[in-house]
Amino acid sequence: MKKYGNPGTFKGRINGGLVSQQKRKLHPELYQHCNLRKNILKPRNTTKLAEFFGIVLGDGGISYRQVVITLNKENDKGYISFVCGLIKELFGITPAVYHFRSLKSKKIAGITISSTSLVEFLLSKGLKIGNKVKQQVGVPDWIKNKVGLSKSCLRGLIDTDGGVYFHRHKSHGCQCFNIGLQLTNKSIPILTFAEEALKAIGFTPKFNNKRHVNLYREAEVYRYAKEVGFSNLYHFERVQKFSKIKYGRGAPNGKAHAWKACAP
Repeated sequence: MKKYGNPGTFKGRINGGLVSQQKRKLHPELYQHCNLRKNILKPRNTTKLAEFFGIVLGDGGISYRQVVITLNKENDKGYISFVCGLIKELFGITPAVYHFRSLKSKKIAGITISSTSLVEFLLSKGLKIGNKVKQQVGVPDWIKNKVGLSKSCLRGLIDTDGGVYFHRHKSHGCQCFNIGLQLTNKSIPILTFAEEALKAIGFTPKFNNKRHVNLYREAEVYRYAKEVGFSNLYHFERVQKFSKIKYGRGAPNGKAHAWKACAP
C-alpha cells in the first residue's frame, strides 16, 4: 500500500491494472493462461482463405473480439471438423466448439475463435463487424476479381448457406423428378456474386425473389459437384441419394439423363 496506494480505491484499481498489463507485455511467458492478444498467421490471398471467407459470409458472424460460425451439429458433423482444421491451417489457432443446450438451439454447434488479431485481419481483407443483412455485406474484390478464388468462395457459401434438393411435379400427364442446387441468403451483393461466379464458369443460374440463386438443370448440379465440389460432404451425399432414388445408382458423373415416369 505504501508503494502503490490503496488497491481498493478506483485510482488504485486503475494503477494495478496498468502495472499488470505492463508486466504481461514484458514477460508473456509468465502469463500463458491470461487473456493476452493471440499471435496469428496471416495467410496470403489463397483459395483456402477465399473458401474460409465464403464460410464466414454464409454462416458466420463477426464481433469486435470473436468470429463465430454456426453449423448443424448433426448434418454438418464432418464439416465442423473440416472448418476447425481449415482455421488451424490458415491462422494457427485452434477454435473452440460449443454445443448449445436450449431447445431452440439444441442442434446448433458454434465454432468460436476469440482473437482480436483475427478480427482485425478479416476487417483488413474486406469483411465487416455486425449484421451482414442490414449492412448488405458483399464478397471482397480480391476474391471477385479471380475465377479460382471465386470458385473457392462459392464453395464455402453453398456448403453453409446452400443445399441440394429434389422435387416432383407433373408435366404432360407424367410424374417428373428433378434435382437442383440452391443458395439462400438475404444479402443481395452475396447473391449477385454467386450468380456472376456461376455464370463465369459456364453455368446458367437463376436469381429468384431476391433470396435465392438456383441451378435447375440436373446436369449442372452434377457438374457443380465435380468441378466446384463440396467440402461439406452432407451435400454430396444428398446428390448421391437423390440420384440413387432417380436412377437406382450413384450420380452419373456429371452427365444429364432424361427421366420420366408416366403416372398410372
